[in-house]
Amino acid sequence: MDYRLPLFGVVVVFALVTLFMPERYMTVTGTAYAIDGDTLAFTDDRVRIVGIDAPDAPREAKETSGTVLQGLVNDNGPITCTKPKFEACRNPARSYSRHNLECRFATGDSVALTMVAAGYAVDYRAYSGGRYQAVMKQAARAHRGLWRTDWEHMVALAKQRSQLPERCYNGAASEHILPGD
Repeated sequence: MDYRLPLFGVVVVFALVTLFMPERYMTVTGTAYAIDGDTLAFTDDRVRIVGIDAPDAPREAKETSGTVLQGLVNDNGPITCTKPKFEACRNPARSYSRHNLECRFATGDSVALTMVAAGYAVDYRAYSGGRYQAVMKQAARAHRGLWRTDWEHMVALAKQRSQLPERCYNGAASEHILPGD
C-alpha cells in the first residue's frame, strides 16, 4: 500500500492549521536573545513582552535595559511565552511583526514583573491592566535600575504609559503614578 498520499494530506492539513491557527493558542518556548528591554528573539519568532515598556531613548537607557534582559535570560532561561492570562484594555495578538505574549523564565517567574521590579521597564497600563503599577512604584521609590541613573526619562515614560486611551476609561478617578506626583 502506498502511504505517501495520506501522509502528504496530513502534512498539508497540519501546515494549513498552523498557518491559520488563532494567535490565542500561540506559545513560544526556547532559548531567546534580547533585542531590547521588552522584545525577545527566538529562532523563528519575535516576542514583545506584553504589559511593559522599556525605554527606547536615550540610547544608553535602551542598551542598558536590553543588556539587563539578556543577562536575566542567560541566567534563567529557557523562556516560555504564551497568550496573556490577564485582562487589559488593549491586547492585540501582534505588533510590528512581533507576537504580544506574556513570558516566563524556566523558574516560572514573570519576565515582565522582573524587569519592572529591577527598574528597567515601566508598567504599560493599557496592555497590562495596571498589573505592574505597584512594583513600578516600589522600584521608583527605591531608585532601582534606570530610576537611579535616568530618573527624568523614566518618570516621563511611566507617565506616558500610565495613560489609558479614552475607550478604556472606566470612569474611575485617575491615580498618582509615581511618588511625589
